[in-house]
Amino acid sequence: VSRIKIQLKAHTEQGDWICLCPGKPGNTGVFLDMNLCHGSPPLWWCEVDPRTIGEYHYIWRKSDGSTLQEKEARTLDAILPHSLGVDDGWFREPVCDRHTTADSGGIWNMFSSLLGTSQKDLENKLNERIHLKVTPLETSLRRLSMQCSAQAERISTLETRLQDATEELQVMMESRLTSQQNRSDRELRDVKRSLDSVLVPDEMLSKFSAGLKQDLDVEVSRLRSHLATLEAHLADVMPTWTFSGSDAGREDIGKDIPSLERSETGGPACDSSRLAAVCTIDHSDDSLGETSMLHVEPSVDIPATSGESSVDRTRRSSAGAGPTTASRDPLASATLGSSTHADSGNRPVLATTRTPLLDSNGAIFSKPPHPADPESRRITLELEKELVASRSKPPEEKRKFLKSLYLRVHPDKGAPASAMEWLTAWQEIHQEWYMTDLQFNG
Repeated sequence: VSRIKIQLKAHTEQGDWICLCPGKPGNTGVFLDMNLCHGSPPLWWCEVDPRTIGEYHYIWRKSDGSTLQEKEARTLDAILPHSLGVDDGWFREPVCDRHTTADSGGIWNMFSSLLGTSQKDLENKLNERIHLKVTPLETSLRRLSMQCSAQAERISTLETRLQDATEELQVMMESRLTSQQNRSDRELRDVKRSLDSVLVPDEMLSKFSAGLKQDLDVEVSRLRSHLATLEAHLADVMPTWTFSGSDAGREDIGKDIPSLERSETGGPACDSSRLAAVCTIDHSDDSLGETSMLHVEPSVDIPATSGESSVDRTRRSSAGAGPTTASRDPLASATLGSSTHADSGNRPVLATTRTPLLDSNGAIFSKPPHPADPESRRITLELEKELVASRSKPPEEKRKFLKSLYLRVHPDKGAPASAMEWLTAWQEIHQEWYMTDLQFNG
């Protein structure tokens, strides 16, 4: 009996087996086979009869039938000690000692030994091989079944979580909608309450209107008494009118003097010691549109009452009996300058002169002087009249009006360049006076 050493590459797994085949690698036919288990040693020994077959090779197969190793087996002599394979695996070959390797019928002896195996052994081997094939499949099927169960549980968990999240979202949206609706209702109630507090009842509104009407009636009565007192004083100090204009007549002056209404009730007297009347006369023969000035200077002092005044105080210039200024009409831009001529009996003298305009601060409107060009002079005189007339407007409208004037006199619009220069210089000189808001005296 000889021993064959079978050296595997690694430890085996459950379902592996070793096949010992006669002849060299590549020959078919299985002489012996041995099922292996998990953790079997990689070194195996096999006792064979060298008289049967002289060469062997072994095949290491997996449970699925794939070949891991196919190598020629090493045959050892029988004289080797038995202790070499003490800890190794063993499987034996059926020994037949009737023939030797020299016998011509050795191969037939092998076949006879195979055929001599009982039918029961063949069935057992077949069942074992079938079991080896089926067991991995059952294991894989069991593993896949477990994975499917895990996936089903995971899907069920996700469905539960999705349903819970949907319910929570629905509850949250309903609560937010309710809170928003309540907030809108509160704000609407607050707005209604504010409107109710702002609205004035009809009874209170009628009382307010009646009180306002009464206050206005009292104010109108006071103004009428004031005008009556003024008219009485004017009647006592009726001036004598003289004119320096060639074409001016009494009718031209009278039509611009404001009429005074008499009142049956008495009122406080004027607080001014001097009275100035303003009249603007446009001469038909003056192509340049110059303005003639009218001035009245009474000789009788008018008593004043503190707290009330209907005529602004006049201011005399530093030159003695020089030009005086007054703001009789709030819508006028400036008062008219004049020279006073003495008359017998200290009677007031009224004179018209072609003197330049003066504003309330003593600025002369002829500065800057009008251009020498007749067309430019006509344009600048019209602009000056419009500027004087627009002084009573609000500051914002004044700014818009100045912009419109600049557009009108721009050289691109066909106006002379001197007109633009005059308007710019006029604004630099009279800007502070022009933008000052007028104050009305009651």
